[in-house]
Order: sequence, then structure tokens, then C-alpha cells
Amino acid sequence: SIANLYINFTNFGKLLNNFSDKKNPIETASLKNFSAVSSLNINYQNNAFMFSGTTALNNNKKGYAALFLNQNPGKNTLSEILPYDAASYIFYYVSDFEKFRTGLNTLLSARKETDKKSKQVQNVSQKHSINLDKELYPAIGNEFGLMQLASRDKLGVIKTNKSNRLSFIFSTISSSTGETNIRKFNDSDLLYYYLGDPFKEFKRPFYSVIENHIIISNNIITLRRFLKNYETQNFLSRTDKNVYFQQYLSNQGNIFYFIHNGNSKSNIRTFLSRSAFKNMTSDNFDWKNIYGLSVQFSADKDKFFTNLYMSKMPKPVDEKAESLALDSLLN
Repeated sequence: SIANLYINFTNFGKLLNNFSDKKNPIETASLKNFSAVSSLNINYQNNAFMFSGTTALNNNKKGYAALFLNQNPGKNTLSEILPYDAASYIFYYVSDFEKFRTGLNTLLSARKETDKKSKQVQNVSQKHSINLDKELYPAIGNEFGLMQLASRDKLGVIKTNKSNRLSFIFSTISSSTGETNIRKFNDSDLLYYYLGDPFKEFKRPFYSVIENHIIISNNIITLRRFLKNYETQNFLSRTDKNVYFQQYLSNQGNIFYFIHNGNSKSNIRTFLSRSAFKNMTSDNFDWKNIYGLSVQFSADKDKFFTNLYMSKMPKPVDEKAESLALDSLLN
């Protein structure tokens, strides 16, 4: 290899914080708990940087990522329903929910949250006559995760293999909002207790069932907007630039991270200090010509096989052929 890349993710978060005026920026908070080191080799192409190698976790007991080490990699299909204004996502694939349940309960115990979960689940059982421990996991598919939009709003997503069953389960622990396809959870933190960190911010969110997906949001307006995009198939995955980007990615893995440069401008501007943002957006840095960044982790025994990919904007043969004009406007 002509070059190697080593990333200590815990220190990487500290490095990024040097470019922000915030004391404890939420944008890098997740890196604090991702105690891992990646060793990657470069595969340089004219229009992209491609790295591949392995990632080893330093602490397997208190990290959410460790729950996916004993899982088989699978296909990421949630990227197909990203709305056109998606800024970033982190999606997860679980092949064995029994192992995942055991690992998550151990993690909650290490965080001293077991008692809170037990009380909440017992309360739900008494109020709604439903055993979530028994009913929930069999109705969930293999994929779930979190996406952030250009507006900085966040959406949770769960794929289900039994949409009617999961819709019924959720209906027993939620209330109507007056809209036929949107409800609101009655109790706090249930999604976090059963699926973990991606749903930490969703205390008592709104949700909607659309085909074989459950979409979750703290903001009903954001949820309505997503549903409209879904119904009109206004997806990022259908733009020519995203199709070009995706062709170099493996669709198999356990943890999938992606950031869309153009749609992330507001998030990046909020995180960076004024001088850092000015330097980043200058012609010398040339960041505006980057389309996106993807990192994929696939479980391989006690480590993750890792792919990191960053590409420049493709040069379309005919700019009028863009599937969605808005994608080109966000460059």
C-alpha cells in the first residue's frame, strides 16, 4: 500500500473539538464512547479515496458497537429510503436478536439502567396488558438506525418483517394524534431500552408505519415531511450522484455511516468555529467538491472489517439528467 491510515476514534473526537467553539459539542459526543482503533490501507482512485482494513474495540463491555461483533453482516436496505435532504445516517444490521438482547441488557446493567428499564416495562405491562420482552423482538426486522436531515431534525427508522404485528404492538402503547397515520408513544425510553443508543434521544416520540418501516420523530412536522417524500419516492438514492457514489460501496455490513456533504452544511457550520468554517469552505480546501463520506463496519470475530470511502463530485455527462434537481442545488 502506498499509504496507511490509523484512527484512534476517542482521540479523533478530541481533535475535531479543537475546531469548534463549543465546550461539549453534541456532534462528536458519540465518539467518546466509541473506544476503537482502525488500521486501514489506501486504495487511491482519481476521483476518490478508498481505505480498507480492520477496527479493534478497546473496551467491549461499555460500548454499543460491541453488540454487533457477534452478528453476521447483512445488506443495508435502509439507505434506499433516505429522503433527498438527508445529511447523514448511522444504520445497524442484526442477524441474531437473542445475542443482541443479551448484549444490550449487559450494557444497560453497566450503565446502571437495568432497574429503570424493569420498572418501565412492568408499568407498561400493567397498563396495557402486553409483554414487550416476549412480543417486540420477533416483530422487528434486521435493520434499524438514525438519520439526520439538512434541517438538523432527526428521524429513527426500524424495518419490520411483520408490519401488521408491530403496528398492533405499538398501537397498544401509544395514543392517537388525530391523524390517521401518526401516533405518539405513551411511555418514555422504550425504544432505547430495546434497541439502544440510536433511540436515546427519542423519549416519547411520534411514529408512523409506512409499508414495512416504522419512522420515529420528536417533531410531528418532520414526520409529515418524511411521509410526503416517501409517498412521492423523493429519495436521495434516486439521484445520479448518489447512484455513482453507492457503486463503490459494499452493501454488506453491520454498522453503516454516511455523511452527505452538501446536505450537512448547516450541521457543519453549527459545529465549527467561524474561522474554521471559513477555512473549510475556501477554494484552497476545496471541500465543496466532496460528495460524501462513508464508513462501513462488518463483524469479523473479535474485530470489524472496515471500509472508508470518500469521493469527489462526479462529473455527469448531462447535468440535465439529474434525477432530482434539488440534489444539484445543494452542491
